[in-house]
Amino acid sequence: MVRKTGIVPKGLVKVKKEVRQSRANGKSAVSIILSFYALIIFRQKYD
Repeated sequence: MVRKTGIVPKGLVKVKKEVRQSRANGKSAVSIILSFYALIIFRQKYD
């Protein structure tokens, strides 16, 4: 999704790192929802 726009926001990278860390902690569901929510916001800003 990010490669199509050609823009990789620093915030999005942070979200991905948080998702990986929280998966190890067993909070994958919440982090995935937050990451998708962040993706939608970033796409709206740059589109």
